[in-house]
Amino acid sequence: MKRILPIILIAVLLQPLFGKKVVIKLATLAPEGTNWYDLLLDMSQQWKEATNGEVVVRIYPNGVVGDERDMIRKMRIGQIQAAAISMEGLSEIYHDVYAFMIPLLFEDYSDVDYIRERIDDQIRAEIQAKGFQILLWVDVGWAHWFSKDVVITPEDLKQHNIFVWAGDYRS
Repeated sequence: MKRILPIILIAVLLQPLFGKKVVIKLATLAPEGTNWYDLLLDMSQQWKEATNGEVVVRIYPNGVVGDERDMIRKMRIGQIQAAAISMEGLSEIYHDVYAFMIPLLFEDYSDVDYIRERIDDQIRAEIQAKGFQILLWVDVGWAHWFSKDVVITPEDLKQHNIFVWAGDYRS
């Protein structure tokens, strides 16, 4: 919240110049009624209260704006101002964050935190150079691989198709 407050304060200070409320359109794949959606809803209420209603966050859940690739594109052209995205979406802006998605690279969150703490400034600088800001890192869980058949060796895996996002040539 400490990092977000300067953004809210700037928005409130500029508000009299424009004469209207600041509306932030935020997109997410998170479905309504989930913990992730509820956290965003709570944040939007806190922003509204902290600014006496001058900053309003409109949340577009359930992927109604499109997938994360669409969200990034729509932020670039100004249709939305924010998005809650995964590393998959963030890799559209800065592909090196894809390292956080390498299967079996991290054993637990302490591993993730250790690496992220050391490269956080670099990641933020690269993303900022592309016109975006990371407001908050949130860990929402591990990706798990599932199969109807037993998969133990790479040869076993070659017999199956694995889901990847459309256009995700890196996976």
